[in-house]
Amino acid sequence: MTRHAHLHPDPVHELLRNLPDPAFVVDEEWRFTFVNALAAAFVGWPGKPEDLKGLPLWETFPDARLTPLFDLGHRVMTLRQAEHIEVHYDPVQTWIELRAFPFQQGIAVQYRDITPRKQAEAERERAESLVEQLKTQHEALLDANEALNAFTHSVAHDLRSPVRHVLGFTALARTKLHDPDAARRHLDVVENAGQRLSMVIDAMLVLARNTTLPLDVEPIELEALTQQVWAELSPDRQDRTVDWTLQALPTVQGDRSMLHQLLSNLLGNALKYTRDRAVARITVWAERTPPGWTFHVQDNGVGFDPAQAGRLFQVFQRLHSDTAFEGTGVGLANVKRIAERHGGAVTAHGSPGEGARFSVYLPSP
Repeated sequence: MTRHAHLHPDPVHELLRNLPDPAFVVDEEWRFTFVNALAAAFVGWPGKPEDLKGLPLWETFPDARLTPLFDLGHRVMTLRQAEHIEVHYDPVQTWIELRAFPFQQGIAVQYRDITPRKQAEAERERAESLVEQLKTQHEALLDANEALNAFTHSVAHDLRSPVRHVLGFTALARTKLHDPDAARRHLDVVENAGQRLSMVIDAMLVLARNTTLPLDVEPIELEALTQQVWAELSPDRQDRTVDWTLQALPTVQGDRSMLHQLLSNLLGNALKYTRDRAVARITVWAERTPPGWTFHVQDNGVGFDPAQAGRLFQVFQRLHSDTAFEGTGVGLANVKRIAERHGGAVTAHGSPGEGARFSVYLPSP
């Protein structure tokens, strides 16, 4: 009786043959030793899968798909360990995951279409981006509501008071037309109230402009701009002794007019709140705070209660009376708004009678 040998198929080939994905095996010379039916269809082979055996891989695969496959295969053949990559085929908008592992002297490769997963990931990223946009818009809306509340407060107090003075003292002046000196005094009050009213309106217009106008970003030599602003403030330094120190400042990316306004407010405040000092000392310098720069304006003026620092940057909130130091309560709110519109921030440090330091951080690309 003749015995027939039982042929046992290679278990790896059987596994690859039954995979729900295209799979094949190539030897060290990149010639097919096994191809399953899905892989044959994947490369557009018109015949039987076994007819591919012995053919070089590059004769069957589209050129655009060879480079990532060769790169992956060379690593696996060299390192003799399994690896995988994800490849995007742009013309057909398909994502494929390539898995390769050592097999005999060559490698076994499996293709898997991961387009649905990639599309889901992209949708999730878009949703997360939308959430971030909504969060940013929500924060901007809260800021706008805060400014609106401050505006309402201003209308009720800062604007109503000078208007009341204009109306009241105009009426009084009419009754004193027979007394020119008294009428003149009343009209002086009317004029001062009108000037105050004009200052507050102008300040609100500047705040609105810095809130709504788009940024015109360009390289700004901060040192040159600071020198320009300091020269413009020369009338505020007349008949005063001011020890002014300007250290080297960097070039930053920003809107020139807005940064001019920011520096004008900070340096103007430093001059204003040091006016009772025999020698006013004002220092400006910068330090690198990756990924940007922080520049500081420090003075030896009246300072402020650090517990009240948060109020400094709120619209129409002032820590000093109008009789002591004139102002509208909008300047530092403008500084905060301009810094934030540049992606930065402003902080304040000080104590009563010991001066103040304002620090503005600006990111750098």
